[in-house]
Amino acid sequence: MVILPLISKIPLTMTRTKVIAETLRSIGYDPDAELLELEFTSGDIYDYQKVKPYLYMGLMNSNTKDAYFNKYIRDNYEVEKIKEISKAALYVA
Repeated sequence: MVILPLISKIPLTMTRTKVIAETLRSIGYDPDAELLELEFTSGDIYDYQKVKPYLYMGLMNSNTKDAYFNKYIRDNYEVEKIKEISKAALYVA
């Protein structure tokens, strides 16, 4: 009999792109799940649920990402703080 080690239950994060903003460090999006994942400069990571693709594109194309986030996303979607992985971000160039 082979005994396998327990696999960590820490959720995996999605790939995010670094951004230049006051409070946002990186942004990721899963279009199939309509899940927007934001890493803030504090290191905290939040998942915003049911965010439409056009809002993600608007955020990525905005010259003022913090203002766009505050106006269109911040208080308009269900959100979950991902505490366990705040230092485990994956970036794309």
